[in-house]
Amino acid sequence: MAQLLKTPGVTVYDSGEDDGRYQRPLVWVRLADGRSIGSILIAEGLAREWSPRYVADWC
Repeated sequence: MAQLLKTPGVTVYDSGEDDGRYQRPLVWVRLADGRSIGSILIAEGLAREWSPRYVADWC
């Protein structure tokens, strides 16, 4: 993600939604070509799709 964030033209914007639990805003991070950084990380197996009902047991 750090490498992707260094790409020229990256934009971060509010999705208009929150996480449903702590009311933290959800944001979109997009590259200049329109691709979502989140979808790139998911495709590479480095992230998983967010779900408001998912409770991680990795802590």
